[in-house]
Amino acid sequence: MKRTDLLHDLPFVRNNARLCLLLVLSGLPTSVLAQPISAPLISPIQFAVNGLSEGSGEDAILAAFGRPDSVQQGVDEPTGGMGKTFYYALAKVYTIDGKVVEIKCRMQWCRTFDGVNVGSRREEVLHRYGISDAAAQALGDTIPLWVEKADVALVFHLRDQRVVEIELWTAYF
Repeated sequence: MKRTDLLHDLPFVRNNARLCLLLVLSGLPTSVLAQPISAPLISPIQFAVNGLSEGSGEDAILAAFGRPDSVQQGVDEPTGGMGKTFYYALAKVYTIDGKVVEIKCRMQWCRTFDGVNVGSRREEVLHRYGISDAAAQALGDTIPLWVEKADVALVFHLRDQRVVEIELWTAYF
């Protein structure tokens, strides 16, 4: 996998300004952005949770997660599109105009394309995505992976050295 030093690659920051803004607004620790790290870039096919990726439709959501506990919908302020959130006991999937733009999952059976699931050990995440020990130290308990040339990220949130949430999101505005 190709790697880039995010802070010293100004074209990356310029081309992904919306992504960087979304990272800050999502509540990720600013240290993830403020420290020079070599973060792996993943291919678009790796950008999936339970087979869902950016642009997957509502039928795919129901096939992957089943019937939601509740659904909330309304106009998405930044885009003016129709936003809809599918709520599950330990997950939520957000769509705009019927297409997936964000997934947050804490269910143990949530799995990435590469086989990392909620409950996986930190070492497995680092190994599967080729993250060096030095980069891992800088990342702390939040491990974001970017898709090359796209405003999308796959984020692993950790607690006690284990994945507690997998997040897939796009900078859709």
